[in-house]
Amino acid sequence: MFDDDAEDTRARAEAGKKNERFRELYQSIKMEIANDADSNILVTRYRIRESDIEFVEPLTEWLEREDRAVTFDENANRLIIDSSETPEAD
Repeated sequence: MFDDDAEDTRARAEAGKKNERFRELYQSIKMEIANDADSNILVTRYRIRESDIEFVEPLTEWLEREDRAVTFDENANRLIIDSSETPEAD
């Protein structure tokens, strides 16, 4: 019984770490997009570390919800985020 509780606790801790890493990546990408936008750059290229490859698909989904075109360059491990179609804020 205690082994099950310990395993459950470890699993929840690991899931929490992954969620936190995803949020960090997402916020970092959003900051990079904002910095590029300030410089009138509409396409952002963001390098994904090998250890973060598992987050490419969910990051792509989240960014596409914001009306951004997103592709992943597997050779360079980079997300390419095109914000040219993003509607202007009112």
